[in-house]
Amino acid sequence: MTAPGGRVTGGAYAIEARTADMRATAAHCEDIAGRTRTIATAAIGEDLALAAVPGSVLAPHTLVSVTGRIAGFELRGQACAASTAALAQALDMAAGAYERADSAVQDAPGRILHLLGLVTGAGLVLGAPARAFSPVAAAWTAVGAAAAWPWRPGTPAGRAAGRAAGGWATAGEILEHFVPGVVRGLTILGPGIPGTPFAVERPRDGAELAELLLLLARARGLMEKSGLEVHEVPASHTDPVDPPAGLTELFRRTAQQNKSREGTGAPNPRQENGEVRVEEILHPDGTRSWIVHVPGTTEWDPGRHDAPTDLTSNAEAVAGHETQAMRLVREAMERAGIAPGEEVLMTGHSQGGRTALGLLEDEEFLVRFNVTAVVTAGSPVATIEVPPEVEVLSIQHADDPVPFLDGGQNPGRAHWTTVTVEAPAGAPPRTGGEAHRSSAYEESIRALEDLGEGTAAGASVGEFLRRHRQFFSGRGGRAREFYGRRRYPPQHENGQEQGGSREHEDGGRFRQAARARPTVGG
Repeated sequence: MTAPGGRVTGGAYAIEARTADMRATAAHCEDIAGRTRTIATAAIGEDLALAAVPGSVLAPHTLVSVTGRIAGFELRGQACAASTAALAQALDMAAGAYERADSAVQDAPGRILHLLGLVTGAGLVLGAPARAFSPVAAAWTAVGAAAAWPWRPGTPAGRAAGRAAGGWATAGEILEHFVPGVVRGLTILGPGIPGTPFAVERPRDGAELAELLLLLARARGLMEKSGLEVHEVPASHTDPVDPPAGLTELFRRTAQQNKSREGTGAPNPRQENGEVRVEEILHPDGTRSWIVHVPGTTEWDPGRHDAPTDLTSNAEAVAGHETQAMRLVREAMERAGIAPGEEVLMTGHSQGGRTALGLLEDEEFLVRFNVTAVVTAGSPVATIEVPPEVEVLSIQHADDPVPFLDGGQNPGRAHWTTVTVEAPAGAPPRTGGEAHRSSAYEESIRALEDLGEGTAAGASVGEFLRRHRQFFSGRGGRAREFYGRRRYPPQHENGQEQGGSREHEDGGRFRQAARARPTVGG
């Protein structure tokens, strides 16, 4: 649903939520029909019992009148039951029709863009100088390029096409469907990659492309697997920290976890080592709630370095592996003292949101920690399977390409609300990098909170805050921060690793990693 403040999908605006109401009503109608049948059937028994009364033979006219009325009641009751049951069936069928129609509407534009990308990618392969210089190949390349050009992200034509399509084809959503199509077109006509798990079967999706990236990088000594050491920042917050007053303050604290501590005297030796912040909230009844702030990407060097919040963790997360960033968050939560059953809100920007939701694919993590809510901003999380008992609020910018890098669209489910915020009206065009900055998201979140209940976007944010007010009220407890350092195996002089480490293994706990596809380890 498009409204001031942004387009809202999922949550109260999800087709799933509306059809769930229809199906609940259908079930209620079916229950009423069953009860009505029972009452009408019981009336027949009363009719027979009346005929057996000894005095009934002395008043035959009265007997006939009464039994006729009972029979009429029974017939009308059965008819009412049948009508109510038919209504229940119609509601159920209508819910199914709504779901099928919504799926068709959502899928159709994406399929068109994917096909355009496929044509473009295949055209580039056929037209490459290494392949051929034939007029046919050149023409095919021209067709692909011509098809792609008006749809490229951020162009006036692309935005105009989006408005013509009811606001669907934003720059990010074009990237979401068109670019995977191009990649598929580039690989569909070429051979597999000899000497790799993709020698026969080519990459089919973003996860397998990430697998291939890891494989090729590690063959060149980049994006290496490593162990992890976790350290606490000693007593960086000695006084109690009040709960955040709202979503803006919550996100501001999250964004701070990516900032440099240089010059503060804190023992985190490198500004690239993002820190996990765990905040304790104390309630009058003696219970506790927790907020876990997960840092985003702080290191883009694919070589050896300290930071686990890096490009390697990004690629491993998209490929479906547990990452060192996830291990850092898990250990920070353990060491902070979160007890089983205590409610936890996790929040993250960019990779931080991906890390937070990625942990929900770990069955052991779900058993150990009671995560009830997650807030993400600018995070590529569409392909993650989130348990229905966890409510997710995802905020993304329409001109930020990062949330669409996993080639998917966030599912419009009752427990997952996505607010897509358009670029500010009248503002000069901004790059994808500018749209992805945490400062830009902080401004958008503040604007969403200021909208109030009169808009879909504002109402969605307000409803999320009400449902999870335990994280925004109470008395502040300790706030503890943790950072991680990668630890690599020693190397021989030829650069090969000595030995191995169990720190590198996934342990097979991730549902996403169970998908049938080639793997290179994580």
